[in-house]
Amino acid sequence: MLSQDDLERPRSLKVVERSEHEGDLKTHDPEDDPEQRKTFTNRGDEYSPFSIDVSMITCVHGVLGSDDPTAASLIVLQFEILSGDGYVVKGVKTSMRFEIKGVKPAKMPSVEAYAPCIQRKYHETTEDVNKKKGWEAGGGADVAPAKLDAKYNQETEVGHTQVYFEKLEAQRQHIDKTDVYDKVWWRLSQNKNQNTGTTVAFQTAILLTRTDKTSKFLGHFAIDIDGGPGYNLGQKLDKWLGKAVVDDPVTFNPAKAPFGVGNLAIVVESDKLGDYRQGKALDKRLGRVWGVDWTEWSK
Repeated sequence: MLSQDDLERPRSLKVVERSEHEGDLKTHDPEDDPEQRKTFTNRGDEYSPFSIDVSMITCVHGVLGSDDPTAASLIVLQFEILSGDGYVVKGVKTSMRFEIKGVKPAKMPSVEAYAPCIQRKYHETTEDVNKKKGWEAGGGADVAPAKLDAKYNQETEVGHTQVYFEKLEAQRQHIDKTDVYDKVWWRLSQNKNQNTGTTVAFQTAILLTRTDKTSKFLGHFAIDIDGGPGYNLGQKLDKWLGKAVVDDPVTFNPAKAPFGVGNLAIVVESDKLGDYRQGKALDKRLGRVWGVDWTEWSK
């Protein structure tokens, strides 16, 4: 697992090697403790063009605050998406959907806030772009003899600086006729000018509110990567043939003790989970991108 220092300081990473027979199988709950498994998904091996590892590094159940006893949960995930030689991850889409089996939609867990939130741009580059514009006109063969044939050309050069960047977007999904947001998603895009792929490691964080303090709930995790035309075609064929990877949903138990609090850049207290949000945005330090200074994200 990457430390907070690793997230802030770039370093070279080798492609993660996975055993051949496990690489493309879905991730199941551990038999000895099936609740709140830490490995959400682990895909790819040394023969695969891409390797994906997603882990839950922090999970804290509690309440929003002393003045608001609403049950809440803070969940932080860490992603590592590595490419083999000659391959580039052009984009990543990932999401989490929450539910409690057998209850009405209005009673589902709701995404109160998340990080990174809305849109972030980073790893900016610039390129000078120059375009020439010209036009030509003249009298043709059918022009009256009294009119002289005239041709002229005027060409101008227009220049500007094009800004390119990696981009991360996020949004939550609403259940109609309720106040519940049962899903949140993130989408990462590479810097199109550099074409070197998306950043290999990042964190996401979710603050949920719950209708009661004891009910267990499920988290359905999904991730897809854009690995270029050949890889994407293979993935689509696998889905068409029913071979798509669908990991086991994660069972969350509010009775479980907090874990992973020391993995975060800030101190998190279970009875003050609402303190780390502002509107629907969680503290920037909970949703990090490897090699990016989070203080720059306020710009």
